[in-house]
Amino acid sequence: MHGSSLFGGRELKNVSQASPLPPRHLRAGLVCCALSGLLCSAAWAGDIFVSPAGNDANAGTEALPFKSIQKALDAAVAGSTVQVKAGVYNERLEFKTSGSGADAFITLQNFGADAVAIDGSGLLAPDGSSALLLIDSKSNVRVKGLELRNYSTDKSQLAIAGIRIQGSGSAIEIVNCHVHNIENNAVVDAQKLGRDAMGMAIYGTDGKHPLSGVTIDGCEVDHCRLGSSESMTFNGNIDGFKVTRCKVHDNDNIGIDAIGFEKTASKNDQARNGIISGNIVYNINSKGNPAYGNESSAGGIYVDGGRDSVIERNLIYACDIGIEVGVEHKGKTASGVIVRDNLVYGCVVTGLGFGGYDTSRGVTTNCSFLNNTFFHNDTSNSGSGEIVIQQSSRNIIKNNIIACTAQNILLSNYFSKKSTSKNVFDNNLYFSPGGENASKWVMNKVEYASFNDYRNGTGRDAKSKVADPSFVNSSALPPDLHLSANSPAIDAGDTAFKPGNGETDFEGNPRITGATIDIGAYELQKR
Repeated sequence: MHGSSLFGGRELKNVSQASPLPPRHLRAGLVCCALSGLLCSAAWAGDIFVSPAGNDANAGTEALPFKSIQKALDAAVAGSTVQVKAGVYNERLEFKTSGSGADAFITLQNFGADAVAIDGSGLLAPDGSSALLLIDSKSNVRVKGLELRNYSTDKSQLAIAGIRIQGSGSAIEIVNCHVHNIENNAVVDAQKLGRDAMGMAIYGTDGKHPLSGVTIDGCEVDHCRLGSSESMTFNGNIDGFKVTRCKVHDNDNIGIDAIGFEKTASKNDQARNGIISGNIVYNINSKGNPAYGNESSAGGIYVDGGRDSVIERNLIYACDIGIEVGVEHKGKTASGVIVRDNLVYGCVVTGLGFGGYDTSRGVTTNCSFLNNTFFHNDTSNSGSGEIVIQQSSRNIIKNNIIACTAQNILLSNYFSKKSTSKNVFDNNLYFSPGGENASKWVMNKVEYASFNDYRNGTGRDAKSKVADPSFVNSSALPPDLHLSANSPAIDAGDTAFKPGNGETDFEGNPRITGATIDIGAYELQKR
């Protein structure tokens, strides 16, 4: 739980987890018995039904459904599918049992196309961390087609979530779920702490055994009041995760975050080997959030100390910061992150930031920023421009279109050469509305008033150029940033470039269709 690194963050120490529940001994096979005139049921594989018109004394069949979802989850074993019929369910839920492999998941889902809402209205959040749906050290479980909403607190030092996955475990899927209006409305303290909520919180808290194979697909997280926390976060000992085809928007702090070094786990405390792909992230803004005051510092997609992950084909706009790769802990690194084929425009402060935000932070190293399009970011005219370079080393920035606003600022780096060493900039296409000689660059605290001055003074971007990228329609709302047939970006990328494993352009088309890769997120298909 923290803020974005570009302007400094705050960290709330990990709060205590909910106390473990007593063990439950479940048996496979349907068992029904008449006892004192009541029908009681044990656990079974197969479909278990829930309906607002049901009764928890029923058998859980479609004809005799349970009334509460938790009753069905208590009865579920490997191979069970909890089928929830249309309605509003005012309860907190917890998976009590794991599935047993790919063919025997425990699935919680809406029945058919039924609209199912897990509504937290009126539920009092317990001390510590809590969620509308908790998955604690379970494996082979799946949640599909649910709406989780209206869970809130005004009590300080509570960490609430729509969905919380914690501990260890593997093969956990959250599919086509909608999480919204998760709110911590507590008054912050003098350090602006005490207000924390998360739409989806994935916390690997076991140092020896990771959370792995976590998939979030086709979900939406929006209109949450997060305080110092994030819309969707992967934190601690997490090895292997995917966030795909999601919408994250209209929240008052970071959109999607991969975190390390917050002491979430005793060892291996770093989210890693993740894929963040094909998502739409917008209106992620911290200004007005009491944990930040007037700061605009929320990243759409943020890696804070994570490593070895791919951020690709995401559309990000109207966030404070488009994409950020940094680390907030001194002596630590964010490394091995590939940011490729993304489209980032109209962000408040900058399109891309990488590196620790001061010399008391860590270093971003051995990361690659390739084949992206950054267009008209820094809409607040903060002076940051399209890309902000902070404490970093040995990163590669190539084949990007970087087109700035009328303030003509393309890059800014107010760190010394020692703090930003051996970063490689080349084969980029820059454009400033005032022309090449009006373009502004800041590198290692030195301000350059033209592209030639910048290139001669730094030795960077030898094969790059400044030219109008000739977008199809950059003045439209939203802008159409496809390349026109006469764009200077066509076949102008690094001649040695080879697409990464599974890499396509922003729209999923082949990454190279001509002699050489096109610069930017789009590859022209018709030639």
